[in-house]
Amino acid sequence: MPTLKALIIDDNTEFRASCSQLLQSDLEIEVLDCESGVALEQLESKTPDVVVMGLNIEKQQHWQLLKLIQLRWSQCQVLTLADNQSETDAVKQIEASAVGFINSEDLERLLAKAVKKINEGEAWVPRKLVPSLVERLRVLA
Repeated sequence: MPTLKALIIDDNTEFRASCSQLLQSDLEIEVLDCESGVALEQLESKTPDVVVMGLNIEKQQHWQLLKLIQLRWSQCQVLTLADNQSETDAVKQIEASAVGFINSEDLERLLAKAVKKINEGEAWVPRKLVPSLVERLRVLA
């Protein structure tokens, strides 16, 4: 089985290092990381399987990156991380192209598992988010 490539995009060096360490404990995951300002270059040259969008990215730039990934690198699966984010924002990120979402308090326990499952084609969302997603689907239908 080929190694899964994960790209962590975050503007905080320590946070990227922490996420990298969590993922590198799994030998099947090759971890790349970068600041949001060079994310497009990394996406172009490294073609990751999973993109982990961190907590420390300016909100507008976060949304722009999500849209660009959807348009130009649709093969990349996106997992967004959040700290005390509203359910509405989480649902909007999933609408924008993310296939997974993790709150910061679950990061250490779930990051590697979520990245693997997303790469296998599954979605990753907290159970408490499911009612909001179902309601959003009803509105769209």
